[in-house]
Amino acid sequence: MKERTGMPYKMICKTLQLPLGSFNRWRRRIRENLDLIKRPGPKKVEPFAPSVLGAEIRLLGHGRKRSAGTTELSQRHHLSLSRRELGRMVERVRQDLWADHRRHLRRIEWVTPGVVWAMDGTEYDVGLAGKVYLCNMQDLSSRYKFLPLAGGIQSVKRLRDN
Repeated sequence: MKERTGMPYKMICKTLQLPLGSFNRWRRRIRENLDLIKRPGPKKVEPFAPSVLGAEIRLLGHGRKRSAGTTELSQRHHLSLSRRELGRMVERVRQDLWADHRRHLRRIEWVTPGVVWAMDGTEYDVGLAGKVYLCNMQDLSSRYKFLPLAGGIQSVKRLRDN
């Protein structure tokens, strides 16, 4: 922008609503070939073995949204790994484990028509007229849906009486 407009850096930063101190710090870091943005918090001093930590994370009790034991694991590795990084690693492992679990669930597929049917009974309240009972049926192989069989309270009572 400075080359295109000829404006001083102070005016450019004011226009972009960027603090001049941050801009100058970034320029200095670029000149010295350093990281532009440093992670917050104290620097971790102890190295860690990713394979060992990965095995420990896999041994945790993983639920769908949370993993039991991450606090203790974080306290054991607090000198070598931040809680944020550990949380990301645990979340990635948890998602992989649940994806594997869903992939290995069994799915039954019926291939011969007319062998297996599914029935689903449903009840609707129609106010003063009473209730209507519907029975939906489907052939599981061909996925053909039969018309719903309907009956009201009166017809059910008549059938019981006879």
